Amino acid sequence: MRFVEFDTGLQTYITQEEQELIDTISKQPVKKRDLTLREQEVARHLTNKSILIRQKINDSIIFKLGKDVQT
Repeated sequence: MRFVEFDTGLQTYITQEEQELIDTISKQPVKKRDLTLREQEVARHLTNKSILIRQKINDSIIFKLGKDVQT
């Protein structure tokens, strides 16, 4: 398994599926509507783990990597 480390030194384990989504979102923020239903669910789990940040900009929901996350 892989893990993500936060600036504080805490680590949390992630699955391969979560890692692939993190790799995609780390390049640039992604709109929720551009994700499949499964990817939206994975993004929700990553948001609950504080790895991703969900923001509402205008009428779109954007997912981006948390600023204290090291992959």
